[in-house]
Amino acid sequence: MTTLRTTPYSLAFQANIYAKVLAHNERGWSSESSTNAAGTTIQTEPSQMAVPSYDEATSTNTQIVLTWTALTGSNKGGTSITLDNYEVQWD
Repeated sequence: MTTLRTTPYSLAFQANIYAKVLAHNERGWSSESSTNAAGTTIQTEPSQMAVPSYDEATSTNTQIVLTWTALTGSNKGGTSITLDNYEVQWD
């Protein structure tokens, strides 16, 4: 996606991409495929989210509770983000 968003293509966020494909092996090149009918859109990396906060009121000796504001709209980079897509690290 980065290549398509920069020069010489400079495609904008959510611009449609239509592609044709060729395959190659020791016998040579295949014929060109048909253009993909549905297309796909340019996506971007998600924005950096705000720093999570420690929820002291609901945390315990065995459980640390964090709260944060989920990314929305174009901040998500053009795709969905679920709870499985967040990662907490500590040191």
